[in-house]
Amino acid sequence: MMANAAAAINSMISPERLLKQVYSGEDKGIHAYEDRIDELDPESQNLVQNIMEEDHDHLRLFKKRMESEKREYDK
Repeated sequence: MMANAAAAINSMISPERLLKQVYSGEDKGIHAYEDRIDELDPESQNLVQNIMEEDHDHLRLFKKRMESEKREYDK
């Protein structure tokens, strides 16, 4: 509930701020898996590793898009 309220406030203050918040949350989620992957069996490690690689790719694209949006906004 509080996260939704914070997101709503951030989006009203600045869409850029909201996007940074989303990016940060996703990045932290990936790192949470990285920190615990060694606790999994080898098959699960492989599966989670593949998912994390996709997540990292998505974050790179997301960050690139945020930077592009910022450049457009700053013009």
